[in-house]
Amino acid sequence: MMTYITGKGIDLSLGDLSSGHYALNRSLEELISSYYEARAAGIELDVDTRPEELDAYYTLENYLHDMGAI
Repeated sequence: MMTYITGKGIDLSLGDLSSGHYALNRSLEELISSYYEARAAGIELDVDTRPEELDAYYTLENYLHDMGAI
């Protein structure tokens, strides 16, 4: 099963979630770039941002924060 977390500039592909092992298909540099691109675009303030896009943004933010990348 592939799960795609998407949002303005964010495209984070995860591997089989049932195994508990996540295989990122994007480099750390790409993930950080996507995060800052979405942030600069004002994803948190845009009234057209869908709830699942905000969830994806915050998921990526937490992931990058937890690994000390941002």
